[in-house]
Amino acid sequence: MVEVTAEKILPQHWTNLEELSHQVCFGQFRASSLNRHHFVIGGFVNKELSGYYTCLEMDSETVYIQHGGAFPNFEKTHFVVQGYQKMLEVLEADYKRAWTRIENTNRPMLKMALQAGFLITGVYNFKNKVLVELEKEFNQGEII
Repeated sequence: MVEVTAEKILPQHWTNLEELSHQVCFGQFRASSLNRHHFVIGGFVNKELSGYYTCLEMDSETVYIQHGGAFPNFEKTHFVVQGYQKMLEVLEADYKRAWTRIENTNRPMLKMALQAGFLITGVYNFKNKVLVELEKEFNQGEII
């Protein structure tokens, strides 16, 4: 049986993987000095790291999901969607809402966020790229 989980990884435990993870997932170097996050949510399939999301706490109720990626042996599998759901469950335990920005050309990521309950709240232009702003309110155990 395959087990998909997600857990918080503190920055000091992510430092050695930070640049390498971005390189492997996106094929481009991103210096760790450019990254500013409070923690990372790691996705795991049978305890093997399958992907990650860097997160920045905006205030005590809101978390911003910055960057994320799936490692090549997991991308384009159903484990990505399952890992995304597990990541949101981890965040829901501590926050009332999450928001993110996704490039308007990244249809798979936009589709996944919308299916997970994110709503489009705006558009942001950054370095000649158009980013869709999305926000999700967590239920925090409430029955709707």
